[in-house]
Amino acid sequence: MRIAEALCWMPVVGPPHARQFLAKIRFMLCLSSFLPSGFILLAASPLALAQTPALLIVDDTPSPGAQFDSIDAAIDVASAGDVILVREGTYAGFTLDVPATVVADTGVPVLLEGTTEVRGIPAGSVASLIGFTFQDPQGLLQIESNAGLVRLEHLDLTYFEVDSGGSAQGPRISITDGTVDLRSVEVGATDPAVEAVLSQTPSGVLAPPPAVSVSGSTISVRDCNWIGLPGRDGLDDPLFFLPIVGTPGATALQVSSSSVRLESSQLQGGAGGAGWLGVAQGCVAPRDGGDGLFAAGGSTFLLQLDSSLQGGAPGMSAQGLGAIVCPATASAGSPVQQDPTAFLSASQSNIIHPNLEFPNVLREGQAINAEFSASLGQVILWGVGFEPSSPTPLPGFDLLSVGLAGPLFVAAQVPSTIGPDEVVLPPIMNVLQPGTALRFYSQAFSISPSASLALSGPVVETVLVPSGT
Repeated sequence: MRIAEALCWMPVVGPPHARQFLAKIRFMLCLSSFLPSGFILLAASPLALAQTPALLIVDDTPSPGAQFDSIDAAIDVASAGDVILVREGTYAGFTLDVPATVVADTGVPVLLEGTTEVRGIPAGSVASLIGFTFQDPQGLLQIESNAGLVRLEHLDLTYFEVDSGGSAQGPRISITDGTVDLRSVEVGATDPAVEAVLSQTPSGVLAPPPAVSVSGSTISVRDCNWIGLPGRDGLDDPLFFLPIVGTPGATALQVSSSSVRLESSQLQGGAGGAGWLGVAQGCVAPRDGGDGLFAAGGSTFLLQLDSSLQGGAPGMSAQGLGAIVCPATASAGSPVQQDPTAFLSASQSNIIHPNLEFPNVLREGQAINAEFSASLGQVILWGVGFEPSSPTPLPGFDLLSVGLAGPLFVAAQVPSTIGPDEVVLPPIMNVLQPGTALRFYSQAFSISPSASLALSGPVVETVLVPSGT
């Protein structure tokens, strides 16, 4: 009998709901007829759940099954481990102070306006924010004073303007005193139309803040794209015809006294403001581009894996006649820069880590479309468990113990292409009772030939909810 077939008959122990869930996952993975060529089950181990999380449904318009019309109202009654599923709509910012998962439904726009905070998450627990678009131009995300792990996945904070007073409100994401895992989080003015509006803003605009600010924290950044805001162009005040000095581009990531792990991510400083030949006062010099990363103080460790850090483009010199009268030029931003009081140590590698992409929201009875990618011929191990561990930056590699905690199963896959491959797994059915949910975590990693080190991919959180939810 093959190993995979033998494992299909291993007993599963634990509470009834956990036994059902484990048995079904094991069943769908060990049946070779469901799996692509090259996929084998290597190991399986049961894991008991203390309780089945409650499912709290939020909808800003009355709909079947919805219990709340605001996210804050759902958080007020949520317990540790609960899942808050937010349906299509536009919602006010909120404060998440319990270790729960707040997840936007898939396939529909779920928008946030105003500032959202995650704070006070206790040690040994996990709070997650998944799938939202920050629609409000001044909407900020503030993560502060958390002893537990905070996970941010598939967030869009690319829409940005300045307020009516002319000053940018602050970093789109600020992280203070905590451990945060960020995956597929987009930050910055990536829309050229927004940049054009910003560059013509009236007087009083301060230099744009960094896209992301981190202090006293450990962060793991995977598959993210952060762009600093562009500086304001020099121009004439429309009322008094006085020259308005432009501003430099913003830094993509400002960090102090922290550990930063960048993987498959891009950080780019904002472009500097353009120069100008004023009607009354003459030349306004162009401004420098922003830095990709700026170490503002303290001691910071940076691990850069298959990632790109770029300085922002310099502001253009004055055009037309101004190019002759105002020859001043500006400089591009630096990929990495630091304050004299800061100590920055860095390590870099171009090794591509494996990736496994499960859906964030999965309904019972829905086929599982999982994508994975790695180097051609690299053996990928899959792990699935009920708890992620905190990300720990290491010089060049991750130890195998870093990443997923308590795996339910481990399976192996050899990619047939360099790009993403897709695996379609059969649906999970008849596991949940009405009003309950499960959150589980998946991760890909590969073992070195010596079996002493492993390259680990991002931990992906998936919420399983009843069919028809």
